[in-house]
Amino acid sequence: MSLRTVVCLNIITLICFLSTLLYILFPNVFTPTLDATLTGVNKNVVQTRENIARTVSTTASKPPLSRKMKADNSTKNQINKHYTFRDFQKSVCVKRFKPAENSVYHEEKKPCPTKGIVTIVPVGRTGNQMWEYSSIWSIAKNTGLQPYLPLCLKLKLEEVFEKMPFPSLEAIADCPFNPNSAVDSSAKLSKTKQNIIIPRAKFYIDESRPYLKEIVKEFRFKREFVDYAQSTLRELKSKLPPKHYTFIGVHVRRTDYVNYLKTSYHSKPATSQYFQNAMNYFKKKFSNCIFIYVSDDPTWCFNQFGNLKDVFVPSYKTNSSAADDLALMAACNHTIFDYGTFGEWGAILAGVDTVPRKWLGAPTQRTGAVTQFR
Repeated sequence: MSLRTVVCLNIITLICFLSTLLYILFPNVFTPTLDATLTGVNKNVVQTRENIARTVSTTASKPPLSRKMKADNSTKNQINKHYTFRDFQKSVCVKRFKPAENSVYHEEKKPCPTKGIVTIVPVGRTGNQMWEYSSIWSIAKNTGLQPYLPLCLKLKLEEVFEKMPFPSLEAIADCPFNPNSAVDSSAKLSKTKQNIIIPRAKFYIDESRPYLKEIVKEFRFKREFVDYAQSTLRELKSKLPPKHYTFIGVHVRRTDYVNYLKTSYHSKPATSQYFQNAMNYFKKKFSNCIFIYVSDDPTWCFNQFGNLKDVFVPSYKTNSSAADDLALMAACNHTIFDYGTFGEWGAILAGVDTVPRKWLGAPTQRTGAVTQFR
């Protein structure tokens, strides 16, 4: 063995000895590095496995997802295809708005519409229902689309008025209807095949204004309500000296509306002074005025004005329906009211002079901000 070889072996032996000695004396110096290296390797292995698994999973799952999407689209199209005006009608005629169970209604079927129709999501009582009818009437007139009433709205109106001329959705109940293609106003109408569904509590008053004279002709009271109004006026006249009288219907909205004004508008109901000033206005304009109060709170009316000789509150001691009250207001010569759609329609049906004078659709009158009249 040569000297060079011996020297190399000795150097290698020395290095091994020193390395072993360092590892024994300082084990922590070597362990983290090794662990970190192994951890890095493990992470790479895990990441690689995850990538492979993800790739395999994605590749394998693409066809099922695609089939599912196709199935979903097919179901959606099937729903749209089989959704009818009957389904829509059921959805908008909520429980409290349904006709009585024993009521029977038959309507002649019509061909499915070849262009769009106009209908509405109904809400509220008589005054609201009349504005809903007017909104359908005016939008149909302006667009040329066919007007249809939800059956529940038509039946409610026909409890008060003679048969309404517009058909109900029952006439086209089995026809397909795609609510996703409908719009909520004529301004959004882009093609004649679109349907217009007027939203809940949305009244097109400005659109109705030019047609009110035509619209009111369709609100023909049933005979029983006309008889009530006429008999009430005759009874009042029989208690008065024989003169020519001017009858002014006065509608006072209170009960639930008092709290509604407070919570929604931080406002108070119209005061007794408001009605007193309004009566004074008519007394200056006409002779022999008789004021007939109708209200959801006749006791309040009687307590405030019952001592006046020219004021009568027919429903103070005898019950009357809302339809009775509306027919009575319509039979009067002029109108005083505070707010609310019921009072508005009493004024429209009576015509001529009204307090407040600028009332139709004015936000202040419609929300109860009118508390004084001067």
